[in-house]
Amino acid sequence: TKPYVTLAAYNAAFNSQNINAPLLYGQFPPIGTSTITSQQFEAANAQYNSNAADDFTVPAGKSWQVSAIYVRGYSISPVYPTSYKVTFYTNTGSNLPGTIIRTENVILAAGSNSPTLPLATALSLAAGKYWVSVQAVLDFAGGGQWYWETYSDSSTLSSPYAWTNPGNGFGTPCNTVWNTGSICIPGQLKDLAFSLDGIESNSTAATCKTYVARIVSTDPTETTTL
Repeated sequence: TKPYVTLAAYNAAFNSQNINAPLLYGQFPPIGTSTITSQQFEAANAQYNSNAADDFTVPAGKSWQVSAIYVRGYSISPVYPTSYKVTFYTNTGSNLPGTIIRTENVILAAGSNSPTLPLATALSLAAGKYWVSVQAVLDFAGGGQWYWETYSDSSTLSSPYAWTNPGNGFGTPCNTVWNTGSICIPGQLKDLAFSLDGIESNSTAATCKTYVARIVSTDPTETTTL
């Protein structure tokens, strides 16, 4: 058994060998330090529907087939969400979520606060910057409230996470459009805890060379002998 100095080193080694759906991207500390709500409530509490999203970048010259997203969440209620809404967006010029690329509801066999959410089919993304949001679909009556863990990384992880509450139930400046989390709710941290699984490939296939000259064998065993 090979020893690993840190858990991060072990996870990196494990994911490098997970050929079915290796880790494409991840941003999460050992322990989250704060949370932000991101939830679709029942009709009676629709004014509190809110959405958090964070960005990620597919490197130049690469393409990704995203098959699942893992999010780290928290809830006081013992009733954990069994349904989550996952949405991928383009990036705007102001570095906020733009046009929806795909949205789908993922139903879990058992409730989870920190679920791995498999997509129905892998999402193909070319090189560039994107955003992903996850909402717990859960009634407040009987289910309570779900929160996505946040933290501040020591290095810059591209753009801070974004948040919106269209019904303005929380009385913030982010009731009509997306905005940076710390503008919506002062004191909020910078990043959401999540990771993406899937397959990375080169966006441009290697050029194949075709040899058209005649090949003359010098191997005597290839000459017919009677």
